[in-house]
Amino acid sequence: MVTNAELRRLPYQVELPCGRGLFAKKRKDGTCSWLLRKKMPNRKSPLGLKLGIYPDVSIDEALAKAAEYRNLADQGIHPRDYEKEQKEIRSRELHEKLSKEVTLRSVLEQYNLTSQIKEPPNSPRTIQDRTNAITSVFEEYLDKPVRDITIKNLEDKLLQWQGQGIASPAQGKKAMRYLRSILNYAKDRMGIIDKNPVDAIRHATSLSSKKNKPYLLKEEAKDLFETLQT
Repeated sequence: MVTNAELRRLPYQVELPCGRGLFAKKRKDGTCSWLLRKKMPNRKSPLGLKLGIYPDVSIDEALAKAAEYRNLADQGIHPRDYEKEQKEIRSRELHEKLSKEVTLRSVLEQYNLTSQIKEPPNSPRTIQDRTNAITSVFEEYLDKPVRDITIKNLEDKLLQWQGQGIASPAQGKKAMRYLRSILNYAKDRMGIIDKNPVDAIRHATSLSSKKNKPYLLKEEAKDLFETLQT
């Protein structure tokens, strides 16, 4: 087995065989490059892979990595393809973990920051109005992960706006419109949700708005006059 002393004595640009296709090649600065040459099934030329720099990558680490790469190559798997796939898996897992922790409050703050730099930017009054609407109507969801805001949560809000606890139905509907834009931002720009739950109840919000209209439809007025005449 190769030793630290052998690597230190190795002349510049000389390669030291370390067993089973692993080599240490001396560099000008006194360090060594770990190199692995390995044949793969159905491939004419052998793979040439760099496993790191000694002493940052120790002898034991280089031997372990070489063994892992040889095993992959014997299965017909290119080690670099495997590393890329593992990196993507770790990235997705990290994104998934972080997505579960992003709250409505943090998305609102990020959305407000973005709205200030877009063209044309939102006015300070619009940003303040949006913030007030969201924080007043959706107060109990501000510190809740965005991914946990469900259609049922929003349907419950609709029931409140229809006279069961919300003093201003108009404020509730405005907050819902703002929420839809904010959650679209979370979906399309941040990628932390797959669907916007507001979209599933938009028909309900439009229907609820009719309950608070300040005028009668033609048919309703006709019925009223007929009733009064009677």
